Amino acid sequence: MFNDIRNSSSTDTDRFFVDTNVWYWTTYIPSKSFLAKRPKDYQVEHYPEFIESALNNKATLYYSPLTLVELTNLIERSEWEIYKAYKEDNGLSLKKFRNIPAERKAVLEEIKNAWISIQGMANELPAKLNDDLSTPFISIVESYTVDGYDALYYHFMKENGISKIITDDKDFRGVKDITLYTCYEK
Repeated sequence: MFNDIRNSSSTDTDRFFVDTNVWYWTTYIPSKSFLAKRPKDYQVEHYPEFIESALNNKATLYYSPLTLVELTNLIERSEWEIYKAYKEDNGLSLKKFRNIPAERKAVLEEIKNAWISIQGMANELPAKLNDDLSTPFISIVESYTVDGYDALYYHFMKENGISKIITDDKDFRGVKDITLYTCYEK
């Protein structure tokens, strides 16, 4: 099922899992910057608005501990792209960028600030990572065209009785048992 966040609202009984990209657009200010691969206008406008509205309506938002892993990668890559564009150095590898002390410090501050914001807005969804996870994980990946993170998020949602997800990820369209809150650009 699909709900367009531009004309949907939430209530205090709603429980939403929030996908990493939505957190990225909501908490990481440079995601709205001049980058060639910057988010689309609708992503940085409508998703943060819906998050704010959900919080005002007392809906409960969730994130996964794995969100931090994915968010760290997004922020680090964005900061690297910004640095390369500013310095006009397209040959700088990500690994070399990590070894520039001032830039590493700035990246870590951005990650910490985004993570603190997420933790202030949402609850951590329990995520049991153990040997028992491999069978359902493989089943999800076989059943749906989702990546590993999305398969885990879906599994954790099901384990915790959450059926609503705020996402712009089209891969979730074919996943049963969840309701998407999105505003895909046509």
